[in-house]
Amino acid sequence: MNLDPDKFEDLKKAEYYHLLALTNTNLNYGDQAVRNFLESRQIYIENGLEEKVAETNLDLANLLLTMEGENRMYKSYLNEFASYSRKSKLPINFVKLYKSMGTADLFDGKFTTAMQHFRKALEYNRISRDSLLESTIRCNMAIVYSDIIELPESSAVCIAEAKRFRPKNDSGTLCNILINESSLYRSLGKYKIALDKLFEAKAVPLPKYERKTRLVILENISSLFDSIGNYEKALEYRNQYVKVNENLGEIGQTLYINNLINRLAVKERESENLRLKIATYSIAATLGGIIIISFITYKNITRKRKLAEQQKIIETQRLENKISEQELQHIDKMLETQEKERQRIADELHDDLGSMLATLKMNFQHLELREDLASAEKKWLERTDELIDQTYQKVRSISHLKNLGVAASEGLLQSVNRMAEKMSIPGSLQVNVIPFGLTNRLENTTEVTLFRIIMELCTNAMKYASASEINIYLNQHEDESLNILIEDNGKGFDVSEITRKDGIGLKNIEKKIEQLGGTFTIDSTPGSGTTLIIDLPI
Repeated sequence: MNLDPDKFEDLKKAEYYHLLALTNTNLNYGDQAVRNFLESRQIYIENGLEEKVAETNLDLANLLLTMEGENRMYKSYLNEFASYSRKSKLPINFVKLYKSMGTADLFDGKFTTAMQHFRKALEYNRISRDSLLESTIRCNMAIVYSDIIELPESSAVCIAEAKRFRPKNDSGTLCNILINESSLYRSLGKYKIALDKLFEAKAVPLPKYERKTRLVILENISSLFDSIGNYEKALEYRNQYVKVNENLGEIGQTLYINNLINRLAVKERESENLRLKIATYSIAATLGGIIIISFITYKNITRKRKLAEQQKIIETQRLENKISEQELQHIDKMLETQEKERQRIADELHDDLGSMLATLKMNFQHLELREDLASAEKKWLERTDELIDQTYQKVRSISHLKNLGVAASEGLLQSVNRMAEKMSIPGSLQVNVIPFGLTNRLENTTEVTLFRIIMELCTNAMKYASASEINIYLNQHEDESLNILIEDNGKGFDVSEITRKDGIGLKNIEKKIEQLGGTFTIDSTPGSGTTLIIDLPI
């Protein structure tokens, strides 16, 4: 049964083309999928469906990234999705955006930038908690660690996390995890386990990207057999690769297969049954031996150089850790000193200066009772009495602000609510507190530290960002983690140009949170406000 999309209403037609594009993507018909996406996108634009346009832009960008010769065209669509993400401010859109940006960096060979984007995607996913995206991002990071940076321990951690977050029924992610595990074991020289993982991946039924994934698996199996000297199997799986990939260039395939056949013949000449072929392949064998010896020598030299560099890095890290510990101790002392100084000032204002003002007021009231005072003198006394009242109220207000903290009976949430009430100024500044799941108390020292950090960040938004609205999100998750997100509508700033300011400073806040085992993320653009994210295990 053939469907005629021209008979559909606009929105139904757009959905039809979008689904058709996804189907063609899964079947590896990239050119047709691009045409379908563009048809769907145009209808969404004409109907003003901004969210659907953004979704299609992201699908187009991700598809064009994987298409040879077309992967430069993805940028305009990804940039449009980035603009929509900043406008919508939905964390899930930022997860998808930074994941795609990291993938694009991998294609461009910008591996450091790619890892930064993947980590940023993970930070936003702490709020969105999308398990499929989490698993996919961890898989991408594992590839970089095992194949490029050569940090197998980090790759193993990423793979373990990818397994933990993988949705149970998602066979595509399972297949990718197995391929990544194979790559990890190959980098460790465990070729037998690497092959076993690839055969496991080969047996996984795939609902989408079936042919493209099969090509990756078959090519890696052939390459592994090649590495262990089993050229018969290497040739067998290379031929399977050729059959699956109907569009592979004939010249490239012929050269590769001829190379495998020659290497197979070199191995076979060692057998007594093939003495007649020794003369034919002796030159090839000699050249092959020279190449292998040269390669092994090069690898040994490279390995020694890397070991020396790694040792230097380890020593540098040790020194940095010592410096970091000293800085953290300094921050603790500074916070403790600030807390004592706040308390001392509050006590002096309340007890000493407050009492003196109260006594002064009583004396003035006695003077006002005298009957022999002239009318002008009474006016001066009344005016002075009003000034004393104003000064007394000001002293009380300063005393309470200086003494603002986490009371033992209140906890973090109530203290933050109280702070928001005192900071809010009708018509000028509104501070909102949005809690979720914050039912359990934290350790008192942790609550005090977090409260001071939140107050410092909100004060910065008032003083430096000229914000008129500050939102504080306090989220306590079931996995015993705390997420604090503070966003303002201020003027924003360039994150790369952060300098130390008054107070404990953003850099010191970051170090203090790291000392508590958490992470601190800053996302800001000039003119677009600032978002600060704190993630903390509890």
